[in-house]
Amino acid sequence: GTALTYEQAELLSKYTKKVYILYDGDDAGRKAMKSTIPHLLKAGLEVYPVYLPEGYDPDEFVREFGKESLKELINSSPELFEYLINTARENIKEKTKEFKFYLSFVPDEVKSLALLEEFAIKNKVPRDVLKNYNKSKNLDRTDKTKTNNLRFKEKLLVKGLLLFHPKIDVNKLKLRKEVKDLCINAIEGREDEIPKEILEYKCSNIESIFPKILNEFLNNSEDSKRKNV
Repeated sequence: GTALTYEQAELLSKYTKKVYILYDGDDAGRKAMKSTIPHLLKAGLEVYPVYLPEGYDPDEFVREFGKESLKELINSSPELFEYLINTARENIKEKTKEFKFYLSFVPDEVKSLALLEEFAIKNKVPRDVLKNYNKSKNLDRTDKTKTNNLRFKEKLLVKGLLLFHPKIDVNKLKLRKEVKDLCINAIEGREDEIPKEILEYKCSNIESIFPKILNEFLNNSEDSKRKNV
């Protein structure tokens, strides 16, 4: 899978201070990028997101435009906060929300305040609006979510939802509340809310077995509805 953990980001920080990240130019790629960036920021790394055109993956982009074009795209990609600060006026409400979200993962308080000040001045956003973000919660690196009570198929379901982001209404699945919450987090790409055990679990054939597991939970839900009629 493409999931990156905080431990991996921390290990990476021992060898470099700058990281360029490149995912597919689709919804799944953007979700994966959004869930990866917090780990890198918490590890104290400078993050340079590289955005491919809509619908392209790296291989398709290189085939159509050539490897030099990809190099140029990477080299011209600005640092995350530089990008957010300089493009905020395009959609001030959403960019402010995104800026606050990522800022909450920056461990250096001095750097956070400097970035906040720069965003406020350049985009004429009140400082009080920007200061309202939950840094302490997002910088908590402990894995509070346990999987002891999850059944094996439930873990595979969450893992599959996290990897493949299918368009599915979780309410249509017959799930216990704690599993349902994990499934929602998985679909929305909130890796920080997914247990480490599930994030790091390796299943070579999950691509083939996940549809069967998903259908099983769907069928269980339908059977339950028929019994209640």
